[in-house]
Amino acid sequence: MNDFDETLPAPWEWDIKRLAVSFAVASLDNRLDDKQARQLAMTCVNAYRTRMRELSEMSPLDIWYDRLDAQTLIDMAPSPKYRKAREELMAKARTRIGDYLYPQISDEVGGRRRLVDQPPLLFHIHEAGFAKRVKLALEDYRSSLLPERRILFDRYRLEDFAVKAVGIGSFGTFCFVGLFFSAQNSPLLPQFKEACPSVLAPHAGNSEFTNQGQRVVTGQRLLQSASDIFLGWIESSKGRQFFVRQLRDMNGKSEEFDHAIGEFALAYAGQNAKDYAALVNAEKKGRIKALREVDD
Repeated sequence: MNDFDETLPAPWEWDIKRLAVSFAVASLDNRLDDKQARQLAMTCVNAYRTRMRELSEMSPLDIWYDRLDAQTLIDMAPSPKYRKAREELMAKARTRIGDYLYPQISDEVGGRRRLVDQPPLLFHIHEAGFAKRVKLALEDYRSSLLPERRILFDRYRLEDFAVKAVGIGSFGTFCFVGLFFSAQNSPLLPQFKEACPSVLAPHAGNSEFTNQGQRVVTGQRLLQSASDIFLGWIESSKGRQFFVRQLRDMNGKSEEFDHAIGEFALAYAGQNAKDYAALVNAEKKGRIKALREVDD
């Protein structure tokens, strides 16, 4: 899990259904048949159910500190082949953004490092008052950080700020990226992503937080044992709400539950394929315009 935009207290089984559907969709996308896709979705749910039973016998404090780390996933590999694949995946995940993304989106301009305009994926805003609004927004963001994180953030200076295109799941929202440097010229690239009311709100009720960015950040902190240390939120002078994180590529013994969710996952995977086909058809007929991009 790497996105928490829709986080909101709601019926627990909704997330399990989405998880199972993800396994079913991935299975079908990799040319497995319906039976195999259903079995993988059931295996996923069985693992969840087994782990929840184990957690039910632990103390709240032990559960809070419990985590599934990268090395454990590697050690659980069923064969040398899968172990190697997981080791390579973990090595890639550990690569810091400064090693690959930073050189791709920035360059030397007039002796200073700047974000490179790559419209429509990345571009600057040149309008009166924008720099002042950015300064006020950063002050608001700083106040949302925990005290010790503010001290760390203060060691970086802003060099540039630009608009960044979002993925299809966030279409229609604003997103910005900032380029910061420490005194030793170590880069920091925080992303400021607009937070809208959760799609779950009409069904599960409104959030207790008036700032939707705070809703997203709080949900991520609750769901992850180790979250981004620069998680925060702001509200712009124009009333738009954002959450902030570092920009990176990177989260009973009855089997009736497993079978039920497995069937649901396969059925929804089919609906997912139909929805995608309808989207492609609409784009071909010119009813919508599609922007193809590599997500962050």
